[in-house]
Amino acid sequence: MRGGESYWKMWAQFARIAAPDESKGHHFAHAMTALEAAADEMGVVVSAPALALPELESGRLVAPFAVLCDCGAAYHAVSETPRRSIDLFVQWLVDEARSTTRALSLLTQMSR
Repeated sequence: MRGGESYWKMWAQFARIAAPDESKGHHFAHAMTALEAAADEMGVVVSAPALALPELESGRLVAPFAVLCDCGAAYHAVSETPRRSIDLFVQWLVDEARSTTRALSLLTQMSR
């Protein structure tokens, strides 16, 4: 859930399909537990793609549809006092985000 709306509903709206009935099946308190359950063939999961990336790259999970939804989340780094150590850390975060975005883009292209 994000902002009170389930990822299933957000994804279905983005994919322009009917949202599944979420009243049945397994429910997990943490996304990583849901991903592990899906990898163990207990069902399917809708998750933030970045969280699922290691399992997608290894083949433990597959993305049956090449639909990624930008749910509008954003992160901002704010510092009261500029320091080189903070600048380096923020640059590392940006580099990691770009790397993850590239990897997800490649996976999306491969599943089309």
